[in-house]
Amino acid sequence: MVSLPMPVLTPETIVSLGAAMPPSLQVYGRLGRLLEEPDTDLDAVVDVVRVDHTLTFQVIRLSNSVMYGLRHRSESLEEAVGMVGFEEIRRIVGLAAAQRMIQGDLAHFPITAAQLWQNSVATAAAMSALARHAGRDMGAAYAAGLLRNVGRIVLDTVRGGAIHPGLAAMGDLAAWEREHYGQTSADVSAVLLDHWRFSIEMVEAVHWHLEPAEAQMGATGAHLLNLACGIAEQIGAALPGESMHWAVTPEKLERAGVTAEHCAACAEQTRAELERVTEAVKQGDFGAAS
Repeated sequence: MVSLPMPVLTPETIVSLGAAMPPSLQVYGRLGRLLEEPDTDLDAVVDVVRVDHTLTFQVIRLSNSVMYGLRHRSESLEEAVGMVGFEEIRRIVGLAAAQRMIQGDLAHFPITAAQLWQNSVATAAAMSALARHAGRDMGAAYAAGLLRNVGRIVLDTVRGGAIHPGLAAMGDLAAWEREHYGQTSADVSAVLLDHWRFSIEMVEAVHWHLEPAEAQMGATGAHLLNLACGIAEQIGAALPGESMHWAVTPEKLERAGVTAEHCAACAEQTRAELERVTEAVKQGDFGAAS
């Protein structure tokens, strides 16, 4: 059998492939940068979100969902932002963007759309909860957990890309990615998140979360994201072929700035948040994979 040449994935190629991703991901990045500014007002937030009409509709719908249980329904984006607040709008925009990012089962990986969605939501919730204990930016942490999988979605679109042979033959997905693409999906995610101008700390956290001990910049975030992935696995929202990366060690806890007790508490919070979002999906508040 003649082996196919490895696809060449330069940063420029990755950015080109990422151009097919929904524009709401870039809106999410711009919103995060805006909320880092202390004098941001409601009008500025609304102006960033409303450039994407589909996203605006989803934000209004989600603000009226069972996730929030508000007495009064929002009829406009301005009302939605005013009712739930800036940080919750940031979370809603992220969830809507992730839903649009995950359009179906992966063709080259043994991963379904439902697995991607549940893992993304669970990892985001766990990352945010851990960040609170570590004194880190919870909104940026949530985004890192939510979007860490974007690189794998992009790798799945590479023309001439290999098809994973099954977990029995190759159990470590990251090792298989490195063998067939010359880099891991985490590397690809980092290139895209940097291009979309997410914070450098978030980019580095995603880049190194599979091997956090190797991180220079973003080491705390990389260790937090590694632990968050382990929490997602613990509550049954894992992706196949990754469990070997999530062992909890004293060094990881120390470098993340959290304790084993924090992780246990975060697991319960993550389970509750995943159930809350899943219920919103069942109610038809947004059409994510379920």
